[in-house]
Amino acid sequence: MGWGLSLAAACLIAQGAAADGLARVKKDGALYHYAGQVQLSGSYDYSRDENAMSAVGDQFCFSPDKGSARKIPRERGDDRDRWFCFENDKQARTMLEVDKLLKDKRVCSLRGKATIEVDHYIADLTDGTEANDTARLLRVVRLAPAKTTPFVKDTQHCRE
Repeated sequence: MGWGLSLAAACLIAQGAAADGLARVKKDGALYHYAGQVQLSGSYDYSRDENAMSAVGDQFCFSPDKGSARKIPRERGDDRDRWFCFENDKQARTMLEVDKLLKDKRVCSLRGKATIEVDHYIADLTDGTEANDTARLLRVVRLAPAKTTPFVKDTQHCRE
Protein backbone atom coordinates (compact mmCIF):
# COMPACT_ATOMS: atom_id res chain seq x y z
CA MET A 1 0.00 0.00 0.00
CA GLY A 2 2.85 2.41 0.74
CA TRP A 3 4.08 2.08 -2.84
CA GLY A 4 0.65 3.07 -4.20
CA LEU A 5 0.57 6.24 -2.12
CA SER A 6 4.10 7.18 -3.17
CA LEU A 7 3.24 6.58 -6.82
CA ALA A 8 0.08 8.70 -6.54
CA ALA A 9 2.00 11.54 -4.89
CA ALA A 10 4.69 11.36 -7.59
CA CYS A 11 2.03 11.55 -10.30
CA LEU A 12 0.46 14.64 -8.70
CA ILE A 13 3.78 16.41 -8.40
CA ALA A 14 4.77 15.48 -11.95
CA GLN A 15 1.70 17.33 -13.26
CA GLY A 16 2.87 20.72 -12.07
CA ALA A 17 4.00 23.06 -9.34
CA ALA A 18 3.80 21.92 -5.75
CA ALA A 19 4.30 23.61 -2.41
CA ASP A 20 3.99 22.13 1.09
CA GLY A 21 0.80 20.10 0.81
CA LEU A 22 -0.60 21.56 -2.40
CA ALA A 23 0.07 19.98 -5.79
CA ARG A 24 -1.30 21.01 -9.18
CA VAL A 25 -3.77 18.48 -10.51
CA LYS A 26 -5.45 20.35 -13.34
CA LYS A 27 -5.04 23.31 -15.68
CA ASP A 28 -8.20 24.79 -17.17
CA GLY A 29 -7.26 27.75 -19.36
CA ALA A 30 -5.74 30.32 -17.00
CA LEU A 31 -6.97 28.45 -13.90
CA TYR A 32 -4.54 26.17 -12.07
CA HIS A 33 -6.22 23.76 -9.63
CA TYR A 34 -4.31 22.36 -6.65
CA ALA A 35 -5.17 19.37 -4.45
CA GLY A 36 -4.20 18.95 -0.83
CA GLN A 37 -4.46 20.95 2.37
CA VAL A 38 -2.16 23.54 3.85
CA GLN A 39 -1.96 25.43 7.14
CA LEU A 40 -1.19 29.15 6.85
CA SER A 41 -0.63 31.99 9.31
CA GLY A 42 -1.29 35.56 8.33
CA SER A 43 -3.96 38.25 8.11
CA TYR A 44 -7.57 38.10 7.04
CA ASP A 45 -9.18 41.26 5.77
CA TYR A 46 -12.27 42.79 4.24
CA SER A 47 -12.84 46.33 3.03
CA ARG A 48 -15.86 48.29 1.86
CA ASP A 49 -13.59 51.14 0.76
CA GLU A 50 -14.52 52.33 -2.72
CA ASN A 51 -11.06 51.54 -4.12
CA ALA A 52 -10.94 48.06 -2.58
CA MET A 53 -14.43 47.25 -3.82
CA SER A 54 -13.48 48.18 -7.38
CA ALA A 55 -10.33 46.01 -7.22
CA VAL A 56 -11.44 42.95 -5.21
CA GLY A 57 -15.21 43.32 -4.96
CA ASP A 58 -17.25 41.96 -2.09
CA GLN A 59 -14.73 39.25 -1.14
CA PHE A 60 -13.21 38.21 2.17
CA CYS A 61 -9.48 37.55 1.70
CA PHE A 62 -6.32 36.25 3.39
CA SER A 63 -2.66 37.23 3.08
CA PRO A 64 -0.19 34.72 4.51
CA ASP A 65 2.78 36.00 6.48
CA LYS A 66 6.24 35.66 4.99
CA GLY A 67 6.86 32.25 6.59
CA SER A 68 3.60 30.80 5.27
CA ALA A 69 3.63 32.45 1.84
CA ARG A 70 6.08 29.88 0.47
CA LYS A 71 3.41 27.21 1.04
CA ILE A 72 1.31 28.71 -1.74
CA PRO A 73 2.39 27.32 -5.11
CA ARG A 74 3.33 29.51 -8.04
CA GLU A 75 3.81 28.47 -11.63
CA ARG A 76 6.99 29.41 -13.47
CA GLY A 77 6.93 33.15 -14.21
CA ASP A 78 4.12 33.89 -11.72
CA ASP A 79 5.59 36.47 -9.37
CA ARG A 80 2.31 37.83 -7.98
CA ASP A 81 1.95 38.39 -4.25
CA ARG A 82 0.64 35.31 -2.50
CA TRP A 83 -2.87 36.08 -1.27
CA PHE A 84 -6.32 34.71 -1.98
CA CYS A 85 -10.01 35.14 -1.26
CA PHE A 86 -12.21 32.49 0.28
CA GLU A 87 -14.39 30.53 -2.14
CA ASN A 88 -16.70 29.71 0.80
CA ASP A 89 -16.97 33.39 1.69
CA LYS A 90 -20.09 33.23 3.87
CA GLN A 91 -18.77 30.30 5.94
CA ALA A 92 -15.35 31.97 6.23
CA ARG A 93 -16.93 35.13 7.66
CA THR A 94 -18.69 33.00 10.29
CA MET A 95 -15.65 30.81 11.04
CA LEU A 96 -13.43 33.89 11.47
CA GLU A 97 -16.12 35.52 13.62
CA VAL A 98 -16.54 38.70 11.57
CA ASP A 99 -20.08 38.34 10.22
CA LYS A 100 -21.55 40.32 13.14
CA LEU A 101 -18.96 43.10 12.71
CA LEU A 102 -19.90 43.41 9.04
CA LYS A 103 -23.55 44.05 9.94
CA ASP A 104 -22.42 47.39 11.39
CA LYS A 105 -22.71 49.82 8.45
CA ARG A 106 -20.18 52.17 10.11
CA VAL A 107 -17.41 49.57 9.67
CA CYS A 108 -15.40 50.33 6.53
CA SER A 109 -12.77 47.63 6.92
CA LEU A 110 -11.57 44.95 9.25
CA ARG A 111 -8.35 43.03 9.67
CA GLY A 112 -7.13 40.34 12.03
CA LYS A 113 -4.52 37.63 12.45
CA ALA A 114 -5.25 33.93 12.16
CA THR A 115 -3.82 30.51 11.50
CA ILE A 116 -6.06 28.60 9.13
CA GLU A 117 -6.25 25.42 7.04
CA VAL A 118 -7.36 25.64 3.42
CA ASP A 119 -7.77 23.33 0.45
CA HIS A 120 -9.13 23.55 -3.11
CA TYR A 121 -6.59 26.25 -4.02
CA ILE A 122 -7.12 27.77 -7.48
CA ALA A 123 -4.62 30.19 -8.99
CA ASP A 124 -6.21 32.48 -11.59
CA LEU A 125 -3.58 33.71 -14.04
CA THR A 126 -6.02 35.43 -16.40
CA ASP A 127 -4.15 38.27 -18.15
CA GLY A 128 -5.40 41.83 -17.88
CA THR A 129 -8.00 41.23 -15.18
CA GLU A 130 -8.41 41.93 -11.51
CA ALA A 131 -8.81 38.18 -10.94
CA ASN A 132 -7.49 36.68 -7.73
CA ASP A 133 -6.70 33.24 -6.38
CA THR A 134 -9.26 31.41 -4.24
CA ALA A 135 -9.18 28.68 -1.60
CA ARG A 136 -11.73 26.98 0.63
CA LEU A 137 -11.41 27.62 4.36
CA LEU A 138 -11.53 24.29 6.20
CA ARG A 139 -10.65 25.20 9.76
CA VAL A 140 -9.52 28.04 11.98
CA VAL A 141 -6.61 26.90 14.16
CA ARG A 142 -5.90 30.22 15.94
CA LEU A 143 -7.80 33.48 15.81
CA ALA A 144 -7.12 37.01 17.03
CA PRO A 145 -10.12 39.37 17.08
CA ALA A 146 -10.47 41.67 14.10
CA LYS A 147 -9.73 45.37 14.37
CA THR A 148 -12.17 47.62 12.55
CA THR A 149 -11.76 50.94 10.78
CA PRO A 150 -14.73 53.30 10.30
CA PHE A 151 -15.65 55.24 7.18
CA VAL A 152 -14.53 58.83 6.74
CA LYS A 153 -17.72 60.80 7.34
CA ASP A 154 -19.95 61.12 4.24
CA THR A 155 -17.56 59.13 1.99
CA GLN A 156 -16.98 55.57 0.84
CA HIS A 157 -13.37 55.63 2.05
CA CYS A 158 -11.87 54.18 5.21
CA ARG A 159 -10.17 56.32 7.84
CA GLU A 160 -6.43 55.83 7.86
